Amino acid sequence: MKPYFTALQFTLVLFLCSTSAVAQNPEDIKQITNVVNGVTIYFYEQKLDLFANLWDKDATFITVLGLKAVGKDNIVDMHSMGKYVIESSTKTIVEPPIINFVNKDVAVAYSIWGGLVFKLADGNKTPADSGYLTAVLKRTSNGWKIISATNALNIFRGEPFLFNEYSHDKTWTEWGLGDKK
Repeated sequence: MKPYFTALQFTLVLFLCSTSAVAQNPEDIKQITNVVNGVTIYFYEQKLDLFANLWDKDATFITVLGLKAVGKDNIVDMHSMGKYVIESSTKTIVEPPIINFVNKDVAVAYSIWGGLVFKLADGNKTPADSGYLTAVLKRTSNGWKIISATNALNIFRGEPFLFNEYSHDKTWTEWGLGDKK
């Protein structure tokens, strides 16, 4: 009679289960949440000393506009412009991030942020922006640090996109993504 699992399959399942169980402890979840939400909170409040502590020295950050900063010092410098452009009506809005562990020392977190209002040169202000931050973090001797992050702007401001009015064969075909019928 053939075994249900091979030894290799059993070892792989055991490894994956044990890695997840070890990595997803409440203290790691709390620390990662504080780091990821800290990106938004400390930027809005321009607490750049605390903001700097979130990043690994060789981290990479890509803004909603596609600007890239490599290295903690460059990332902090890029965000220091906030004191000139963040409007006082900005409200810090963050949600608990979705966290997935690659292994016990690497995690990917996805967080939703909002409330950011920019000053305009003419004295007006922008509508409140919202968006999504995706960060890759690693465990270090000084806690969890971001090694890579990409920010995305929610240009639809919470409105559904592809799942309602755009979700039909004609749209996909027009965009070159579906079969032409």
